[in-house]
Amino acid sequence: MPKCQTCGETWNWKESYFYEHGKSCPYCGTKQYADRQSRNMQMMLLLLITLPVLLPAFLDLSLPVTFSVLLGAFLLCSAVYPFLLRLSSKEEGTKR
Repeated sequence: MPKCQTCGETWNWKESYFYEHGKSCPYCGTKQYADRQSRNMQMMLLLLITLPVLLPAFLDLSLPVTFSVLLGAFLLCSAVYPFLLRLSSKEEGTKR
């Protein structure tokens, strides 16, 4: 689970799961940002969730099987993401 870089408190699963860009620490109130590696992992997880949509094009799978795989990928990624989130007290280079 992620730790605040200012106060060192560990965020719980709910605080980590509902992370939004520049979220304030619930313990000390300073803004915390996902570090570059966490953002890259988030993009990889999103890719992993969307890949099952392409399965029927390559494999002879029924719609219920494809939907089940998609749902399983979503649930797995949702459960894992809070453990992969790492925080930074400084916003690292974003291209906005």
